[in-house]
Amino acid sequence: VRDSVASNMYRNWTLQLALSIVILACGGGLVYGFALYIGMSLRSLAEEMGKVAALEFVNQHNKDSSQQVDEVVAISRSFDTMQKNLLSFSRYVPERVVRLLNRMGTVAQLGVAHREVTIMFSDIAGFTTMSEELEPHKLIKVLSEYLEAMSDCIERSGGTVGKYIGDAILAFWNSPDRLDDHAAVACEVALSQIELLRTLQTKWVAEGLPPLRMRLGLSVGSVLHGNVGSRKRMEWTVIGDEVNLASRLEAVCKQDGVPVLISGALKERVADRFLCRPLDRVVAMGKRSSVDIYELVARRDSATPQQLALAQAFERMVGAYRAMDFLTALAEARGLLADRPDDVVALKYEERCLAFLETPPPDDWDGAHVLTSK
Repeated sequence: VRDSVASNMYRNWTLQLALSIVILACGGGLVYGFALYIGMSLRSLAEEMGKVAALEFVNQHNKDSSQQVDEVVAISRSFDTMQKNLLSFSRYVPERVVRLLNRMGTVAQLGVAHREVTIMFSDIAGFTTMSEELEPHKLIKVLSEYLEAMSDCIERSGGTVGKYIGDAILAFWNSPDRLDDHAAVACEVALSQIELLRTLQTKWVAEGLPPLRMRLGLSVGSVLHGNVGSRKRMEWTVIGDEVNLASRLEAVCKQDGVPVLISGALKERVADRFLCRPLDRVVAMGKRSSVDIYELVARRDSATPQQLALAQAFERMVGAYRAMDFLTALAEARGLLADRPDDVVALKYEERCLAFLETPPPDDWDGAHVLTSK
């Protein structure tokens, strides 16, 4: 009897032990599986956060929240909200600036530094009149398509869209990120934008919308670049004479009837790669020094014989004019007008030469023309 009791007790103990081991194993498996599930969810969320930190925005979560842990769901929703806010923020601030701050691991602070930068200022010709005549929804459609196309062209080249000023765009290269050969890159973008606009014009005309025309002014030189504003609100921008010059050149485009004007300093940087037509030597309002200005005509490797001949004729005319050989300059101007009777610049030189033949300029005259408007 004693052996039988002992045997029963042993079997019961063995059964209890086996059952305990099974329960522990199942419980451990459940805990491990749950922990693995939580870990995978958090790891996926961490990876997405890393992408967003690098401004690589991801698709919003579409998982069934009923199958997720409440805490993970709460974190995921907070992350989605953060991503939406950051995405909206990135559309107000140049992405290159945010990426720079991300690389530096710092908060934006006020401050500027000197750097050589190429600046572009572009505007839509006749936009004020068009905005008065066109229905608002059509105006916004055309303007949005224009701004998006031109901005994409700038940003793909490594440039920065600094700001929109109504229909105008201020863009620059070599800030905030450094860019080799930024002067040539900016000129390439200017010609590409003119070509891109032709495609858009065809599309707009087919849709019964007005074909926009644009004007561009470009300059290069040392400016102040960095964060300007207040501690609560600031913007990355460029400040200096070269910025003002680019804006003035854009305005002169209207007077000279050309789409793209560049400064003499920029022409010297890119003359081996781009055909430039000399137009004038000007003194901007409020300035004392003169600036040579050129039309950016074409890439040298694709310039037509007609474009090359026109540039050479202008070089002869402008050279004679600055040497105060007004008879020769007048003959060159009239030769140009025989083939191009509507050439605004040639007409201007004909008028100036006739005036100087009657009343010569002073001996220290350097050929500069003072602009009477900004």
